[in-house]
Amino acid sequence: AVGVATWGNVMVSSMWAPANLVTLVRWFLLLLDSTCRATWWRFSHPGDAEAFFSKRDSLPKSWQSDKDTPPPVVIVTGAGSGIGYATAARLTEMGLSVVVVCGTVEEAEQTCDLIREKTKKAKSKRSELIIPRGADLRKGKEVVKLVAGLGDLEVRCVVHCAGVFGVSCEKFADVIGVNAAAPFLLTELLVERRRGQKNKNNKKYAPPLRLVFVGSFTHRGVTVSQVMRVWESLLTDCGKGGKDLRDKGNKDISDKNKAARLTPAEVYAFSKLAVTSFAYAFSTRYESVSIGDESLSHNSSRSESRKETEEEHEHVTCAVADPGLVDTKINRGWPFTLRVSYVFVASAVGLLATPTQAARAVCGACFREETVICPKESKVQKEGFGDTRKEKQNCTYFFGPRGARLEPSPLVLNPEVQKITKQALERWMEWYKEE
Repeated sequence: AVGVATWGNVMVSSMWAPANLVTLVRWFLLLLDSTCRATWWRFSHPGDAEAFFSKRDSLPKSWQSDKDTPPPVVIVTGAGSGIGYATAARLTEMGLSVVVVCGTVEEAEQTCDLIREKTKKAKSKRSELIIPRGADLRKGKEVVKLVAGLGDLEVRCVVHCAGVFGVSCEKFADVIGVNAAAPFLLTELLVERRRGQKNKNNKKYAPPLRLVFVGSFTHRGVTVSQVMRVWESLLTDCGKGGKDLRDKGNKDISDKNKAARLTPAEVYAFSKLAVTSFAYAFSTRYESVSIGDESLSHNSSRSESRKETEEEHEHVTCAVADPGLVDTKINRGWPFTLRVSYVFVASAVGLLATPTQAARAVCGACFREETVICPKESKVQKEGFGDTRKEKQNCTYFFGPRGARLEPSPLVLNPEVQKITKQALERWMEWYKEE
């Protein structure tokens, strides 16, 4: 069917709808554009590109451990297949302790068995390197339970690989939940958990934490008007987000002209813009209390608070790893003809990566902990947003298997978009945590 399905105040059209097909064509052009940008970056930064490529095959010194010290712990969500599975397997091969997060415990245990068979090193020497955990990321309670079950594990890194693509309006809440809300909640819980950790001397200790969000080039196709329409619809018309959204799912709405019309492809791209925006907004949280902030130095009590906050977060870094177009099961719900055609064309022009290639890029983002960077000024003067700011960001956007450092969509750095995204995700949490 080519019709439009109604989901609360958001209408999601089918995969064969002309608007959805146009969006898929735009995706292809965005992928081609990002690939060209990445090629130019590698040409203009040969040293950085080569360093990123070589460091992916070995652990940095800060990640290495001796025989008497347990290896760093990395959490990988969506490890049941695709990029998540390949990333978990590669990290295990490199000698790290990996928490394999799948939809169920049974699936996680099966995945761990497959990884043990694939990585003889883990199987013969240290089988405890792989830790199975089950968590349905569509439900916030499962995320809370996952963090509570970590025990005394000192998490060094979390890789948000889990992702879904909804081909119908019934899956819209799942797309937002898994692709955006779950990383949001898991990150906040891990940072909060980190604040209460103590070292061997029973002193408060905040270990280093690396946050890697698997992004997508598709976020570049989202417009300001789409962001505002969808999030404002969730914040105003749909009450507590997904709960009311589900209740209103099959009901007609009185004024369709005010509805946010989105295709399944746009919903996915929208969720990726949300998680990328969150990553950058989260990174600025620590820059707002830097020592060089003279506005706080005159007050001794606030200065002490600033120092404590900075010490607590000085080793928290973020990265967005966009592997490009990867041949995974995320598009298994697409119509067969459409899926095969899209994959064939992308493969024919050399733009389709394998999960293994994507995993190498994600692992590179884990270990390439950049210093604070200052992105170029981005002028956004559309839809009434003319704010231009140059702000320090403790986050890096990597694209492609070789980790080219590109700038994300200007909307990601737009303070208004970051603000409404944060508000909408927090509102969504009211329902998500109770699911």
